[in-house]
Amino acid sequence: MPSFTIVETENYEPLQSEAEDILSESCQQIMTFYPILKDLALKGIEKAILLREHVRNQSEDGDKSIMFKHMYYGKILQNACTIEEFTKLIKKLKKLPKLAREYTRRFNKEIAIDGSDVSPIPVKTEEEASLPVASIGFSFAPDGFDALYNFEQKPMPINLLPNDLTPEDIAEAETEATTSIQRSFDMVSDGPDYARSDMKSYDLLCRVNRQEKIRRLLNKPLISVEDQINLSKEFHYNNDMIQWTKSYEPPYNESYHSYDDGYSSNDSNDFGQ
Repeated sequence: MPSFTIVETENYEPLQSEAEDILSESCQQIMTFYPILKDLALKGIEKAILLREHVRNQSEDGDKSIMFKHMYYGKILQNACTIEEFTKLIKKLKKLPKLAREYTRRFNKEIAIDGSDVSPIPVKTEEEASLPVASIGFSFAPDGFDALYNFEQKPMPINLLPNDLTPEDIAEAETEATTSIQRSFDMVSDGPDYARSDMKSYDLLCRVNRQEKIRRLLNKPLISVEDQINLSKEFHYNNDMIQWTKSYEPPYNESYHSYDDGYSSNDSNDFGQ
């Protein structure tokens, strides 16, 4: 066993997903008209200049602009790590899509007028927006390689302690990572080559998601010394497992190469040519 204790974290993932969806919905609505508005403002059209000012800097009632709120709430979203924090954030975020639709209607009323050569932007009524959205019936799992790349672009947690894993910890990390990814590969041993890449992607995604939880906790100013030590050790331990998982290739086995359904991972190179 590793020389640290796993720190229990709250199950805030459903709330995190909800918050991300609300923020994305509001952003997508604003971006339906903002590029056009910006272009018109830069051409010196007064109404466009005023509306862009409200969207970017300050609303007419003196409140912060919707773009400011997006950046501010986005930072909170990136660092929230408790159910309470996400619940409070979602309460505030729910006002943004309505505000974005109001700006879109204002764009249609003031900018996309007859004779302007600017087309109105489709926007739902508040009654339509309140209706439940039908499920599409399927979804795509996030890519573990992309998740790892995005995670590696973030700075190290501010309360992360130096790596003091023991040689036994490092060996345990390699063994755990190798056993896990080999088990995943064995599950698709009769499948095509790209199936192993999918399984590696999933393994990486699970580890990166845990690292993200640890990063958020280690960025909090109030943390016990015991938790700081355990979280720091697990962070370094998980990083070792991620590196082992990313670089791991199974021993050659003919069963991995016996399945051919006419598709190869190299076929993706044909797209766009």
